[in-house]
Amino acid sequence: MFGDKKDKGPEPQKRVSLDTVIGPGAEITGDVSVKAGARIDGRVKGNISCQGELVIGKEGVVEGEVKASSATLSGRITGKLLVEGKAELTSTARMEGDISCAKLVIEEGAFFQGHCQMSAKPGAPAQ
Repeated sequence: MFGDKKDKGPEPQKRVSLDTVIGPGAEITGDVSVKAGARIDGRVKGNISCQGELVIGKEGVVEGEVKASSATLSGRITGKLLVEGKAELTSTARMEGDISCAKLVIEEGAFFQGHCQMSAKPGAPAQ
């Protein structure tokens, strides 16, 4: 009766569709625009526009305005973070600037200096 579930093991992790990866050691000066998801483990000095989920790894550094449908920050942003859905700052995140989002998650240990504005309606674009 319940035997089906006990042999399956842990649930698989959610996979994120990433079309663009800026790897460690890469440095970009200028604006970046991505039509799907992206992961940044290098440095970007410029604005980022991502229509999908944006992941900034522990070594990722962004200086500029970041726009995404959702974002997980484990590295550093100096500038603005504008997210339509959920913005998540993990324990290693360093955010220096303003955040605008529908939902905000800040883990213990994360650094955030700035202001946060949350949209009135979940799913509505943040201003």
